Amino acid sequence: MERRTAWLAFFRAAIGVLTVFAVAGLVVEFGVPLEPWARGLIRGGQLVLVGLFALHAALALAWARDRRAHLRRSWLEVALLVLILVDIGIGLALTRRGPLAGAWFVGVQVYLLARLVLSVAHVQEALSRRALRPALWLFSLYVGAAFAGACLLLLPLARAADTTPFSFTDAFFTAASAVSVTGLSVRDVGSELSFRGQVLLLALIQLGGLGLVILACAAGFAERGRLSLKESRLLAEAVGLTDPGRLRRFLGFAIVFTLAVEAVGAAALWLAVDGRDLEGHDRAWWSVFHAVSAFCNAGFMLSPASLAAFSGDVAVLATFGVLIVLGGLGFAVHMDLLALRPLSVATLRWLRWRLSESAFWPWRHAVFQGAAPPRLSLSTKLVLATSAVLIAIGTLAFLLAERRGVLAGASAGEQWLCALFASVSARTAGFQTVDLAPLTGPAILATILLMAVGASPLSTGGGVKTSTLAVAALTLRAMTRDRTEVEAFGRSIPRQVVNACVAITALYGLAVLAVTTALLATQDALAFEEAVFESVSALSTVGLSLDATARLDDAGRWIVAGAMLIGRIGPLACLWTFVSRGRALRYRYPEENVIVS
Repeated sequence: MERRTAWLAFFRAAIGVLTVFAVAGLVVEFGVPLEPWARGLIRGGQLVLVGLFALHAALALAWARDRRAHLRRSWLEVALLVLILVDIGIGLALTRRGPLAGAWFVGVQVYLLARLVLSVAHVQEALSRRALRPALWLFSLYVGAAFAGACLLLLPLARAADTTPFSFTDAFFTAASAVSVTGLSVRDVGSELSFRGQVLLLALIQLGGLGLVILACAAGFAERGRLSLKESRLLAEAVGLTDPGRLRRFLGFAIVFTLAVEAVGAAALWLAVDGRDLEGHDRAWWSVFHAVSAFCNAGFMLSPASLAAFSGDVAVLATFGVLIVLGGLGFAVHMDLLALRPLSVATLRWLRWRLSESAFWPWRHAVFQGAAPPRLSLSTKLVLATSAVLIAIGTLAFLLAERRGVLAGASAGEQWLCALFASVSARTAGFQTVDLAPLTGPAILATILLMAVGASPLSTGGGVKTSTLAVAALTLRAMTRDRTEVEAFGRSIPRQVVNACVAITALYGLAVLAVTTALLATQDALAFEEAVFESVSALSTVGLSLDATARLDDAGRWIVAGAMLIGRIGPLACLWTFVSRGRALRYRYPEENVIVS
């Protein structure tokens, strides 16, 4: 038994070492033009790794004392092994017999990517055992993803033919903008990136939109079936959940909901752009890219003019707008709304109680007991109400400010459509139907305020969040009415939530001040309003710009890249990363009045 254990440990160590070289070979094959002999050498090494993995999985199953328990514990490895064997068998049977000849190797590459994702789960498990603050871990993940994305964007095959190579600063700025789902760009990604580069960019956007924590948690659940209590608490705090017990359900819902909405959005865009000029891009790829970019509130487009060519297209703008709103509301809101569906357990429980009060009901079970009808949480109500008010106010403000400006040449219907889309997009998405440079002062101010508010908690967007604005407004109302409790919809908001909202707002203002000062100190070509606009856009991960991003030098691009990454995890989380939170006080000092005026 000891000899078998030693052999399995040896295989695991060899697989770990070979995986690093195999993934490196996969990266080289992805981004560097190779001679046939070099590609064959890389694929041969990857096949050796797959063979070693298959041998290890087979021996582990054969030597297991309880094979049923082993299958339950290592189901993912067994599933990968079966899929690889089936794929290789089909591929060998079809060799030189059709278009699928050689496609069997895709299974090997999928396995390598799966091993890479599982390695993230191992790193996550190791870090959760250390006294590491969630925000520091999260910030490190985003910086690491941006650095890796920058290195991949520098590969020759990632850029289009006959284009200027990316500098590392430009590549890191683009990768940071993608992984933070911002959308600011110093290069035209539609014409300067090849198809492989655009696929890489979309992968970074998807990682940033879903959240690296969500993917790491999902990988941990897939491999181990569970997370430790400490790991669950760490990850729940990093995601923003108050109850670690809901983590697994939240992760599954976030992934499934994201992929489902993006698929429906891509299909809607594919139908909406039928017969339209897409500047040489494939219709299906254009639809998929922009559906993901819109839902993730990323703002990246395959056209440098953004959506200017579709300013009067109701179908396209409506699809983009719905995707932006769905991505910005937050996964918690969607879970709450879907819980009200007619066949949910909460609804059936309430209906059963109502029927039992008025008629004979023979089936009595503890699951269907309870007199409370299903209802939305206070957080969901605040998010929905605040989002609706902001969209309406933003639409009216933009329309009134620009009806004789950039919207002067459009019809009344197009003016309302562009104003509504500008209000929706300014919050976190960064898409635009008109040039922002000639906007009037009131329109620029309204856009800055909308960008500062941003999206909602547990969403794909940034900003101070709609719930923070709602609590701040309710706090102001309570102060004017001389009430000690902050109330909304018949509920009192805890004092610690009110304090957190005040802290988030103050820290966001300080962050904007710091980034604006840094830009003004290093960028002589930027006007004051351009620096403020750029700072708010980066910290709120919006992606709108007054044509200032392309004029930034290397120092300015690094400042904005850092602001985008900080904005993705939030200023308050960044502060808690480096400042001790302290212990709760168990005493109070005597009160004394202070003169204020």
